[in-house]
Amino acid sequence: GNDDTEKSQMYGANVQRFTQSKRTATNQVDIGPFDQSEAQNLIGSPQQKPHQQSSDEEFFSIFDIPSILVALFYEPIRFKSQSEIFAAYWIDITEHHDFFIVTISRFFYYMGVSSQTFFLYFIHDVLTKTEDTANAEDAVAALAIVGQIAGAITCYPIGIISDKYFGGRRKPFVFFSCFCLSLGNISLLFCTSFRQMIWVSTFSGAANGMYLTMDTSLAVDTLEITSDDDESSDHENELSGLLVNEMSSKSKEHNDDDHDGAAQLLGVWGVCGFIGSASGPVIGGIVLLLAGRNNLEPSQFYSMRGYEGVFLLSAFYYFCSAISLTFIRKKGV
Repeated sequence: GNDDTEKSQMYGANVQRFTQSKRTATNQVDIGPFDQSEAQNLIGSPQQKPHQQSSDEEFFSIFDIPSILVALFYEPIRFKSQSEIFAAYWIDITEHHDFFIVTISRFFYYMGVSSQTFFLYFIHDVLTKTEDTANAEDAVAALAIVGQIAGAITCYPIGIISDKYFGGRRKPFVFFSCFCLSLGNISLLFCTSFRQMIWVSTFSGAANGMYLTMDTSLAVDTLEITSDDDESSDHENELSGLLVNEMSSKSKEHNDDDHDGAAQLLGVWGVCGFIGSASGPVIGGIVLLLAGRNNLEPSQFYSMRGYEGVFLLSAFYYFCSAISLTFIRKKGV
């Protein structure tokens, strides 16, 4: 009837306006069949009902995911050479020797702490079956909470003790915490009940809090950004008072560069922790698979020999974390 005729006329007018705008934008006489179909898809046919956007469509219409990914991962390195990209993830060992040593220590620490990845299997395969261990996932969550609370309790007072009573020295506390962490991993091999494992996790969690506090402090203490221009700048300021303003501006620019260098070094320091926490479970998983697949009980995933390999290897990583700090050259840290 008349309603259908009016709808068809409105539809034709809309398509005409759309194609006209496309011609204006592209300076083309004919936009082709693709644009005609595009117009129909955007405007709809007379018989189509208005399309209701789903939540997913609304999300992607607001957030252009491909553009966001390009901006995050491609644009920052678009004009960088391979050597510049490599330098962003490397520490100059000659200039920042002590900070490099602290970074290596951090890497070994996260290799060692990754043994917690296998707690779920250890509880299932080794601990006595009780109500506490009936659900291994809940048991692991309880261990994590206990360990985090213990670490939160020790980290603050250890920092105060280090600053006020040990003259800002950090290494003795790192040595002690690594010893406790190694002892905690070895103690796990003698646990037969969940209660015993709770006590070991509390002990190891307190040592974790001590290590992380001192590790961050060591990174700051050994982070030295120096400049070859410092002495020449002072000399020029002494020669002429007319250059004070100019040298002040240069000093400000230099300080900005220093902060950029510190941020880059701390970024590498953090990345090494991620690498350790990622590679530790890979190596530990291989050890557990190779050493723990023999003499299995019917209900076991892995045998006790496999867990011995994992936890002893973790204790060795903590030992390496402590020993590596002996190569720090700076005194009094």
